[in-house]
Amino acid sequence: MTFCALQYYSVLWVQEACCVKSFGFLNATKYMTALPAIWQGKLSGKEDVMAKNLEEMEKLGKENVETATKSFDVLSKGMQAIVTEFVDYSKKSFEEGTKVFEQLLGAKSFDKAIEIQQGYFKNAYEGFVAQSTKISGLYSDLAKETYKPLQGYVGKIMPTTT
Repeated sequence: MTFCALQYYSVLWVQEACCVKSFGFLNATKYMTALPAIWQGKLSGKEDVMAKNLEEMEKLGKENVETATKSFDVLSKGMQAIVTEFVDYSKKSFEEGTKVFEQLLGAKSFDKAIEIQQGYFKNAYEGFVAQSTKISGLYSDLAKETYKPLQGYVGKIMPTTT
């Protein structure tokens, strides 16, 4: 027996106890012996409704947990991809910078050093723009993919306007 059913029974008991005053002891005793049958009639179908409501709440809670789990899983994988891109770009940038520095140390003339430096700046700028575009695309994809599990949930909550 659920708590709600017990609460309902206690309300009925108080109501029935008030009948003792109105009907007198003898009539109330007959009435009280018939209470389980009366209560059963009053409760028929209500316990099913309570159980159904509890099942619906449990289902909703389960759906919420599953949706949040999917969203966090997508978020985790997306952030891991973005961090990997940052690390790879940092390694590549450091290696290129080291190579250019070695070339600058080996430059025989000032003009050759300027040429090496200009080439490095041009390549660094192009690489930075390409990497920024790639990472911004990853962030955009991450936002879209993170929202996908929530899309159906938001559709259930938000009323549709026509």
